[in-house]
Amino acid sequence: MVLSDFVARALHRDHLAAMALLNNLNGYILQNGEGKPPQSDDKQSRRLLGELDAAIKSEIHQHFAFEERDLFPLLQTAGEGGLGELLLEEHRTITPIGDQLASIAGQGARQGFSIDDWKVFRRLGLEFIERLASHIQKEEMGLVPLLDDLLDDDTDRELALKYAVDR
Repeated sequence: MVLSDFVARALHRDHLAAMALLNNLNGYILQNGEGKPPQSDDKQSRRLLGELDAAIKSEIHQHFAFEERDLFPLLQTAGEGGLGELLLEEHRTITPIGDQLASIAGQGARQGFSIDDWKVFRRLGLEFIERLASHIQKEEMGLVPLLDDLLDDDTDRELALKYAVDR
């Protein structure tokens, strides 16, 4: 990745932020056992759950939409449609898991978890961590390096601006 690649840098920043959130979520899940939901009055817990809810509903959805709308067609045109199809399939798997997780996280941030809700949250959280981390790795190793060949300087600037405005 060349440092002047605006889109590549924006995606990379998103990936780093998502990985940090996944690391925090993993620590949170491991810190609290399956049958022992965290205390509902824990400020740190409410903050993490709120961040998770917001990140899934906004940043992750917007990131996926940008790739699907603006980057995957470029992959197809460049003969790399297989990568775009794989990443799109993963988006379609990750999104509903993330949406369920966000819903439970938002509820947990507002009123705490029942034991049953906590079990569902843990299961979904661990699956979300595994799938999104793997997806990010594929994008970092496959999509991001290809952007240098796919985007000329003008298209790179135009798409980076579009991505920034959409966020």
